[in-house]
Amino acid sequence: MNTQTRSKSLLLALALILGMVSMVSAAEKAPTIQDHITAMAAAYAGIQNSLAGDSVKNVRKNAAAMVESADAALKMVEKDKKKNEKLIKHFHSVKATAADFSKGLKKDQDIKIDAARDKFYALSNAVIELVNGHMPEKDAAGYTLFYCPMAKGYWLQTDVKKLRNPYFGSEMLECGKKLKSKDYDPKKSKAGTEQEQGRLKEHSH
Repeated sequence: MNTQTRSKSLLLALALILGMVSMVSAAEKAPTIQDHITAMAAAYAGIQNSLAGDSVKNVRKNAAAMVESADAALKMVEKDKKKNEKLIKHFHSVKATAADFSKGLKKDQDIKIDAARDKFYALSNAVIELVNGHMPEKDAAGYTLFYCPMAKGYWLQTDVKKLRNPYFGSEMLECGKKLKSKDYDPKKSKAGTEQEQGRLKEHSH
């Protein structure tokens, strides 16, 4: 084998090795189902924080991100519908309630804060059930459950030092109480009414 042929063989081998490394890296970086759940919870926290601050900034963006993550996760879990029946149901619920925020809207200014707060009830219920049922305990510990009896609504917060009520904002920012995840009862939420459940059922089809 001459020098030129040897060099070509070495370059080809190197290219194959680099290609394999690249494929392995891509596989390692591919988001998992848990990554999508984490992304949905983080985007939800962004919406909660905005509403608590009497703002709709990035609400549409975060809601759209939740829909995108839910779609990606559904493609993964729907390969085994029987095994992942509950997870599929929860992903669809998150997708439907998140999609309700940005439906037909092109910018944050199109969202009215009262309407966004009204929709936040159902979104919170969907995310709480997803986090409680499918997020690893270590990650779920980063989200604390709160309930406001005056608003009749639940929500999750990542910061437990300052209670930030998304349903009232500055009007009654600290109205609510901290709960354990086992205390969650959807029947005590405004979104637990038969009317709201019927609306969500329509959106999921």
